Amino acid sequence: WNDDQVMLSGYSDSSSELIGLLEQSDLLEEVRFSSPLTVDQRIGLERFNLSAKLQGNDES
Repeated sequence: WNDDQVMLSGYSDSSSELIGLLEQSDLLEEVRFSSPLTVDQRIGLERFNLSAKLQGNDES
């Protein structure tokens, strides 16, 4: 993470569902893909990179 930003990356069979699941968290907001999804042909899963902002971590 960096200040109030969290970066997540990994593999999933349905990466787009992760956005909704993470947005439901009380800890994260502004969850989005930070790069295009790609499919790893070796394992047949989507490779994802996500970024999110930690909620309640305002510097003001």
